[in-house]
Amino acid sequence: MDAVWQRVLDRLPSAVVGPMPDEPAHDPPFVVLRVDCKAHSTALGALSELRERACQLVESSSPALIDQAAQRVWTGLRRRLLGDMPDRDTGALLVDTLNRVRTEDTRPIAVVLERAESLDAASAAVLLQILERPGWLQVPVVLHCTEAGVEGQCQRVVEGLRTHYGDTAVIAGEAKSQGSLPQPRRIDLPPDVRRVVRAAAVIGPSFEVSLVAALIDQPELEVLYALQVAKDLGVPLTDAGGGRLQLTEDYAEAERNALLPSLSGAWHKRLARLLAERVRSRRADASPPSAPRSPSMPPTGTVPPPPMPRPSAPPPSMPSAPLQRAQPGRAARHAEAAGDVDLAVEQYVAAAHRAAEEGAHEHAANLANRALDLLGRTAVTSKRRLLRVMALLALARVKWRAQVEGEPSGLSDALELIGECRARLLPTDPVELRAEVAALSAAVHYDLGDATSLDKALAELGEASRALLEAGKPLDAARLLNDEAAVWVRAGDPVRSHHLLMKSREIFAERAPSDPSARLELAETDHLLGRLVLHAPPRPGHEHDALEVGIEHATRAEAVFRELDKSHELGRVYETLGRLELAAGRPREAVEHLGAAAQLQQRIADVIGLARTSAALAEVARESGDLERAVVLLGGSVELNLEKGSPLGLAFNRRALETLHGQLTASQRRELHDQLGQVAQRLDAAERTVGRIALPTEALGLRHTQRPTR
Repeated sequence: MDAVWQRVLDRLPSAVVGPMPDEPAHDPPFVVLRVDCKAHSTALGALSELRERACQLVESSSPALIDQAAQRVWTGLRRRLLGDMPDRDTGALLVDTLNRVRTEDTRPIAVVLERAESLDAASAAVLLQILERPGWLQVPVVLHCTEAGVEGQCQRVVEGLRTHYGDTAVIAGEAKSQGSLPQPRRIDLPPDVRRVVRAAAVIGPSFEVSLVAALIDQPELEVLYALQVAKDLGVPLTDAGGGRLQLTEDYAEAERNALLPSLSGAWHKRLARLLAERVRSRRADASPPSAPRSPSMPPTGTVPPPPMPRPSAPPPSMPSAPLQRAQPGRAARHAEAAGDVDLAVEQYVAAAHRAAEEGAHEHAANLANRALDLLGRTAVTSKRRLLRVMALLALARVKWRAQVEGEPSGLSDALELIGECRARLLPTDPVELRAEVAALSAAVHYDLGDATSLDKALAELGEASRALLEAGKPLDAARLLNDEAAVWVRAGDPVRSHHLLMKSREIFAERAPSDPSARLELAETDHLLGRLVLHAPPRPGHEHDALEVGIEHATRAEAVFRELDKSHELGRVYETLGRLELAAGRPREAVEHLGAAAQLQQRIADVIGLARTSAALAEVARESGDLERAVVLLGGSVELNLEKGSPLGLAFNRRALETLHGQLTASQRRELHDQLGQVAQRLDAAERTVGRIALPTEALGLRHTQRPTR
């Protein structure tokens, strides 16, 4: 077996300089995720494409209606009361996703970055970050450099491989004889088989069977049969598993070049519309599914064209496969290839917002700028004006949340873009988009944090909420009431915050019996009401009553989250219940809830939640006198946050360690000196590796006495 594939079996990263050896026969066969760095040479483009491919292997279905409701958080301010804040970077997210693939598939898996000499600087930096921590990524990465004399960003990664894995990690590829090279144009295929192969080639060297079937309106089984015939006749085709197959780059390119430009354009446009929607395997005579549209997106006319002609006697229909989530980045590229500027811009904007939410800020900025660049080449229409606003909003989110190389990034820069968005909007524009601009402005002012900025945030949210109510959208307005409640907590008025939460709860409760999204929002609002007492202690003499009411609300939320199988939310509400029971003086009940939270959060790898739960358990252990147990819990949480690459989780660990140390007596500190020192050293080392951030004051509870100075 070639050295590179032996290293894949040993889960070791490699670089191949020169021709890449073919995958050897192996039982079970290799699963190879190939990404062409030259085709995705924008900032973080290759790694974003890789993560999207990996997500397709572990996420078999699109978010259901209740998931969409949970994900639709414009500002994230309500999440501050729950302690949920943007966290892990691109490297940690990529490692997490690929490790999930490794866990769920027993076959040998590898990532091959083709034409790695075109690797962008941001992707190279992330790969170096991963390589510097051997064992973190459980899936081996192979950099394939097609020519000797590696330079630029790829050279940095190759040298990193030598440093951390030795010279044997860099392998010289052996040139293949002319007889062994593929001859893609000499293979004669039946017309129906060539149609399938060419459709696959238009999708790309790596393609999904379900997408080919949707593109040419054929059942998946017929597509698979045609691909089997193509392989039998010599087409260089490999099966990567999970419904994804791979053509060689040169063969796919040759097939694409042989297409009539009109057919190529028509297929690209159809692909764009399919990927912009939820792709599914359909019955032979089924029409493409309609796509649920985000309220903030204007109509685009992305209804798929009529099905292509079918044979007179189609084979028996197949049951539909699970839905696949939309892939706006891919949709945008196909739309651009088809010359459909409006659809391309819309999908670049959607991809930019998704990337920003996932923490891939540099990639999000690149996608948004690509949309703006395309808009700059076309005449201005009302629809394109709105698309420009949405692209600017995506950039504003990036500048609000992160520093991006080459982009002036900061809160003032975000506000400048938001001002440009507002200047381009008209009173007759969709109320959802106007509300989104106002809500993002409120979020930025919230983070500025001074009294004047908080007043501005409240004004923005109030205006947006009223506009939504007037437009007959009470659920959207109620969501913003919850965000407004978070601002009032920070402004030092928990009573007003409680009033707003009860008001939104009333709206959600009225619609919950007939609206699943309202039911989920009702549960989250109950969780917020339960959490509120941890942020704003009640008046003296009313502590017990307030805690009991908080427990009642959180218990209601727990029942709904359990019924809907919302594991992340269930773990967080368990933690809230544990803290409330601890504050109520019931440590046994507190431990039961916190233990359930820790077990669930460990299972689903919710490192932030587990860090907070560990801190609460450490507090219980301290109060019960089991100090060594408290220290052990913190140490374990530090290790997990290091493994998952979570600076926010480590910030929670540091807060818990400092709190524990401050509450110990002098004799207890002497007794636990060695254990505390070891945890502190591990925490320092972890933060040097992952990064150290300040923990926001509202993360564990902002007391009402901490008012902004006026």
